[in-house]
Amino acid sequence: GKPSQTKRYIIPEDTPFYVGRRRVFGIEELTVSRTQIEISISRDSDDEISAKITRHGLNPSFLVRRHKYSEKPLERGKPYRISRGDSILLSKSSKYKFKLKIVTYKDPTQ
Repeated sequence: GKPSQTKRYIIPEDTPFYVGRRRVFGIEELTVSRTQIEISISRDSDDEISAKITRHGLNPSFLVRRHKYSEKPLERGKPYRISRGDSILLSKSSKYKFKLKIVTYKDPTQ
């Protein structure tokens, strides 16, 4: 098979970002809803970036922590804090995997 390609998506702060069955992600699997996972990025009181995911889709999705190999099923509607290097599996097939990489950009005009 062909090697998996890494695609990068910029997720704005304080704006819900949905990952699911959409052409932009190349996901056609019907068990993945269009709004399967919501990713939200915000800053805490120490100005540190915080990322949370919430499963909205009917079918299961999973969280794989960076240093663990087990898949944790995500409860529907419950937010989970995710850390740099954690991965999200959108469905049981594990075909669609998203890994969090936090990159901050300094605005040159400030």
